Amino acid sequence: MVPGNREVKRCWEEGRFIHVFFPTLGPQGLHVLGIYGHPNAATAAEQRRKNEDLLSTAMEVVAALGNVPVILCGDL
Repeated sequence: MVPGNREVKRCWEEGRFIHVFFPTLGPQGLHVLGIYGHPNAATAAEQRRKNEDLLSTAMEVVAALGNVPVILCGDL
């Protein structure tokens, strides 16, 4: 996780975000991030907004990792 990022910590505590590091592919390793979206986002605007925020937070983590291999998976 990104140290000091409260939003990432909140998402992780809610069971909506996971970040796993595999020490492979040389010194950079492989980062796998998973996000689990909120239900009914196709029909409920508030749920859709929550998913957009979750996806934005995940992309902030990807950007903070820098130039390393990342796989971002999601169930939105």
